[in-house]
Amino acid sequence: MGSSRRTTTAPTAFLLPGFILSAVASLGYAASSTSAREAAGLRTPAVEDLRIGQFYRGGIRVRSPFAGVSFVVPSEWRAILPAGTSVFLDSGTKAGLGIVHILSEVSRDELIARLNEPQTFDVGLVLHPVGSVKTDGHRLTAVYAGGDYIGRAVAMLGPARNAIVYQMAGPKEEARYFENLLDEVAASTEFISEETARALKEWYGRLSGMMLTRKLHAAGADAYAAQTWHLCQDGRYYVRFLRGRPRDPGTPDRGEGGEQDTGTWRIDMQDSQAALVLAATNDLPRRYPIQFDGEQARLNGEPVTRERSNECP
Repeated sequence: MGSSRRTTTAPTAFLLPGFILSAVASLGYAASSTSAREAAGLRTPAVEDLRIGQFYRGGIRVRSPFAGVSFVVPSEWRAILPAGTSVFLDSGTKAGLGIVHILSEVSRDELIARLNEPQTFDVGLVLHPVGSVKTDGHRLTAVYAGGDYIGRAVAMLGPARNAIVYQMAGPKEEARYFENLLDEVAASTEFISEETARALKEWYGRLSGMMLTRKLHAAGADAYAAQTWHLCQDGRYYVRFLRGRPRDPGTPDRGEGGEQDTGTWRIDMQDSQAALVLAATNDLPRRYPIQFDGEQARLNGEPVTRERSNECP
């Protein structure tokens, strides 16, 4: 692009869909069967949903189930999703900035057109295209430059008019490093099917901010206990064992709390079957099959009731 064009063309700022992003291990359509890190280390990364305001360390696979895509945060970097913006990547050891844009309802031609425009990488940092976008199947690449900085973008096209765009910008002398880093992150991309994405959206709608209650019957005359799972919208969960008599059938009184557990939760889908996955701090994730027939929910085969949680923020 000529210099006259640069003075008149507004830089592109990719916008995310208007929902909280959330990231799935090995589901559906995949840009690569395994990431470079997984293939080299033979270890499946932990999976976490992207939540507004939370940080994710390198090596974590983060997913957006509603958008139907996930990727692995590179080592020596961390990811954060600020409210209402894109996913940002930064490093405590490397100079530079990374941005991840997750897009829906976008065509190949629309994405190429956006990538061929100047890009805003940070406040006051606008880089301009060097040459045109290169295409290789579902993969698009572009290079940008401005002053002492070099930028690079790798976009992966999904199966349902969705896409994910990885952008990195940093000092020119680190150009090869950023090229290799983006290749690694792009290779970790996994898309899920539209059907799976719809199912995940439905399950999050049913469970986010809710309390699941399972009645227990302890020894002793008329003894009663209940186990509750509080599934908060920020991705945290709390498990409580409550003791007391029920207010009415299926609903216990608030009673003395016993054993407690906390951590993060997500929903996974496998062969059209949903599972509630609970990951306590420094513990292996636990999977509980979950079903809903329109009226009755079952967790691990046991009937549970649903109501709004009073413990979630």
